Amino acid sequence: EKMLDNSNDPPGDFISAAGADIMAFGASRTYEEFLADSNQFGELSTFPILSERMESIGYRLLKVVYRGYDTSGQLQNMQENAISTRTRLRLEFDQAQQEQANMQMRLTAEEKRAQQQQKLEESKKYHQQKLAALDYEAKLKQQDLEYKAKLSQKDESHSQQIRHKKEMDELDVAKMQQINSARLNMLQQMKNLNVDLTQFLVAEVGSKPTQHMLFETTGGGASPHVHINKNR
Repeated sequence: EKMLDNSNDPPGDFISAAGADIMAFGASRTYEEFLADSNQFGELSTFPILSERMESIGYRLLKVVYRGYDTSGQLQNMQENAISTRTRLRLEFDQAQQEQANMQMRLTAEEKRAQQQQKLEESKKYHQQKLAALDYEAKLKQQDLEYKAKLSQKDESHSQQIRHKKEMDELDVAKMQQINSARLNMLQQMKNLNVDLTQFLVAEVGSKPTQHMLFETTGGGASPHVHINKNR
């Protein structure tokens, strides 16, 4: 009675309800998603309109068997062409992505190698500059040592000259002291012998020359004439 009251063509209602569920399923998905999710046609949750319609007319949906789908030859060719095109585009896209990834990898590797080369050159340049600085510092130290050595030699030579002069002066003083001491002893002995020391000293001074003159002539020349005026 429920079927007779609510439907005049139950199979037609089932087909219409199933078609509505399929249209709703396809409308909410892209073509790729439709193909990927087509296995859901074997699930009861995919056909809510059909299940509700069957219950309204006294039936209950227990199971759905999905055996694939079929279409016209023209539509099948279009589908195959579309699949081929999408596959080709997908492959080209994947290939382009792979090439881009490889190029990016090469660029990254080259950039990293360039950075390493730059760091190596900077390290080498720094090492050379450090060696040059150390060499320059060593030369300065050597020059400083040589300069100090020369100063030390000059100071030592000057000190040696001062010591030598001091020693000669001391020798002269000692010699003079000896001479004076011997003269004093001689005068003391003469005094003891009752010698008039005043007359002795005056005679000694008078016997000493007051001037010394040296005359030199070249060979073959005339004899010089000298006039000496005595001091009055």
